[in-house]
Order: sequence, then C-alpha cells, then structure tokens
Amino acid sequence: MKSLRLFSVLLFYCYTSLSLGQNSIPQIASGKIDLRQWDFAKQGEVKLDGSWNFHWKKLLSPHQLKSVRSKDYMQFPAVWNGQSSLYEKLEGQGYATYTSSVFINSSIPLLSLELPDFYSSYRVWVNGKEVASNGIVGTSRKESEAQWKPQTVVFSVSSDTLHLVMQVSNFQHHKGGCNDHIYLGAADQLFQKREKAVTTNVILFGGLSLIGFFFVILYFFFRHEKAALYFAAICITWAIRSVFNNLYLSISWFPNFDWELGAKIEYLTLYLTMMWSILFVAKLFPEDINRKVKYTMLILNAVFILLTLATPAFTYSTLLPAYMVVAWMILAYVAYVVIMALIYERKGAWFSAISIFLGIIMFSYDMLTHSDLFDFNPLLFNIGYMTIFLLNATAFAYQLSQAMKPKEKPEFEWSLK
Repeated sequence: MKSLRLFSVLLFYCYTSLSLGQNSIPQIASGKIDLRQWDFAKQGEVKLDGSWNFHWKKLLSPHQLKSVRSKDYMQFPAVWNGQSSLYEKLEGQGYATYTSSVFINSSIPLLSLELPDFYSSYRVWVNGKEVASNGIVGTSRKESEAQWKPQTVVFSVSSDTLHLVMQVSNFQHHKGGCNDHIYLGAADQLFQKREKAVTTNVILFGGLSLIGFFFVILYFFFRHEKAALYFAAICITWAIRSVFNNLYLSISWFPNFDWELGAKIEYLTLYLTMMWSILFVAKLFPEDINRKVKYTMLILNAVFILLTLATPAFTYSTLLPAYMVVAWMILAYVAYVVIMALIYERKGAWFSAISIFLGIIMFSYDMLTHSDLFDFNPLLFNIGYMTIFLLNATAFAYQLSQAMKPKEKPEFEWSLK
C-alpha cells in the first residue's frame, strides 16, 4: 500500500504542477508575446501557446515574410483537422507557416527551445537563422518526408525581439499540425530537463529488457508456467515501445530509421501489449475471467494489428480513437477480474492487484495525454512505468517461488487395528 500512496502523490504532484499558475503565465496573442519582465532563471520556461500568425498553404522563409502580412491566426498547439482559416476549412494534410514575435530582456545571452514531434515535419528559424528541422518540409507527399524527433536546441540572443518562423507540412499522417507545446527557456534548464527525461527513458528501456529476458529464461526452466512467458512478452514489447514513443529515442539513435516503419512499431507495440496483458491476467486468475470475453478482446486486438500491417500510416492512424474505446473496455474488464480475484481471495491476488491497478492508472494517464487532456510529463511517465513493472516482476516472482516450493509430505503413521 505504501507504493500505491507514493504513486498517488507523484500523480497528484504532476497534475498540480501542470495546473498551478496557468492564468499568470503570458501567452501569445495575435502573434506576439511580451516576456521582458519574465525571469527564466527563477520562473522557469514558458510555453509558447496562443494565437500565432498563420499562413495556410504557404511555405514562407524569414526573408519572404518581410513583405507579407498575415491577417490570419491559428491557435498553437492544435491539430489542423476541423480548424478553420480565413479562407477555408483545414484538413490534416497540407502545409503552413507560423510566425510569432517574442519580446525579451536583451541581456540574456543564450536561450533554448524545446520542440516536440510535429505532424509530420518542420523547420524553425529564430531571427532569420535556422535552428532546428525535422524531416523534410514540402508541398506534396512526394516532396516531403516525415520524422518524429523531439529535440532541444540552443541559440544566442542578439536583440530584444525573437522573430520565430515555423514551416510545417504533413502528407503522411491523418493529423496535421501539432498537439504538444513548444517551450522557451534558459539553455541549461531545458537541457537538464531533457537529460533527465532521456536518462529515465533509457533506464526504462534497459530495465524492462532485463526483466523480460529474465522471465524468458525462467519460462525455459518451468515451461508449464506460461504466465512467465506472457509477462516477459509484456516487458519486452513495452521496452521496444518506450523508444518508439514520446521522446522517440530510436530516431536519435538511428536518424535514418524509416518513419513509416517506426510509426507501425509504435502502434503495434500498443496492441500487442494489450494482448499479452489479457493473456497474462487470464493465466493468473483463470477462475475469474470469462473465456468469451477474453477471446473477443484478443480478436479485436488482432484486427487492429492486421489493419496496421496492411495499410499506410494515414489509414491506420485514423483508427486510434476507435481503439481507445477498446482499450478502456479492456482496462475496465481487467480491473473487474482483479476485484473478483480479491473477493475470492485468490493466491497472490493482493500483490497482483496493486501492480495491475497502478498499471491501469498509468496507462490511463498515457492515453489521456494522447487525448490532450493532460500535458505529457516524461519523468512521471518513465518512473511510473518502471515502478509498475518492478512491482509486477517482484509479485509474480514471489508467486512462482511459492508455487515451486516442495509440498510437505505428511508423516506416515503405523497403526495396528
């Protein structure tokens, strides 16, 4: 129960840290934001949220923008789908230029931008100098190339105004634009923030891989314990997903990695993790799970897997909202099975219940961040999942050790009758 309380405190701290002070933080309005009184060293980084100048279906360089004025504004962050410009209703596919002016204290020598992954490529300039790019921006699918690689870049400050220009294009994903924040802050702060996120992500990847291979070896010794194999599959699958999601470390390690293949891996690891989880819980508590419900859930996941394998990202990415409904149903049913196991006092149910419920909470947080209901916190994400898998591994190893104990032989008593 101490682990549950600790995790609840971490979750509450994350939520409050994301919520407090939102009204006092300045935002971009009509393409401008005044940060001259903002102390980055004491007050931290600033989200560059708000209404940016927006040029739909135009890829304009900083030089070209000197003679062009925008009468259109677009909220950032926001996906293009369903949005409207002055001229037309936006779709996910297309290209655009965003601009904004940031007024700052000119005494600051260096600043940094923390850039998320966009749908699906971008170029960024600060005061006419290109500071970051991701993929290849273009006016068609043939001319553009998608890439997801969040990054933190540093640049020198030479005036009291930062003229930000972003070119964004998307012809590969059903969503366009961006649904995550850009942060402006002190170089050392944002780099330390990224280093912590990357370090915990690497620890998550390495830790899950080791746990997974440990239970694979365990399965070879005790082949009748299929739950060990399913748990190993969960760990290894989620380890792979951890570097093909959120921070996308796989792209940092292999910059030329094919985007389409990487996107498929991200989606497939989600579906496979849910499949292994259903099989794992069913093996732990066979008396409490309905076979028809189990196979229905497995078939639904298999359908999404086949569609992902057979179609391009633009097609299968449209199915994610539908899968979220399926995922919530699976989580609800897993919670029900664990509650039944507790009620009937199944062997090791309390150990499994704590770790499984923590897993449900963490996975729910993960899905809510994808639905833009929470800001993504990589530290909470990585530490939370690592805690959950360690708890699961400890609980499951304990159950196996108890099951493998030799049963005490009853003493044979001679009796004469």
